[in-house]
Amino acid sequence: MNVSDIMTKDVETISVEESLLDAAQKMKKADVGAIPVTNPEGAVIGMITDRDIITRSVAEGADPRGMRVGEAMTSDPVTCRPDCPLRDAAETMRSRQIRRLIVTQEHDTHVVGILSLGDIAARGHEEQLAGAVTEGVSQPA
Repeated sequence: MNVSDIMTKDVETISVEESLLDAAQKMKKADVGAIPVTNPEGAVIGMITDRDIITRSVAEGADPRGMRVGEAMTSDPVTCRPDCPLRDAAETMRSRQIRRLIVTQEHDTHVVGILSLGDIAARGHEEQLAGAVTEGVSQPA
């Protein structure tokens, strides 16, 4: 089984210049906790999560309407290709302690999907794999 078999395909993206309020509204509308951040050419350059918004702005007393996504995002996101074997992607998530992988096209950095821990648990058909990833992601860094 490959990542493309279970990844979420319709993925919302956001620009570094949009506000954290815009990001939060997009997350609410899409019912997600993370959005890939892209540059003007559409290449992925980061990831913004609901946790990033809370810890890097709200908890610091910053106004999410005035703060830009680029100021709070996590840079250099971990990515994989659609044809990546699911076990390899799961191992990357476990070892890097991340809950989501951005899926990009071959020789390209344009987003084509996201593989989440939830995707593995719900559609991966391998309970042990989902358990191993969850255990690895949950370990203290």
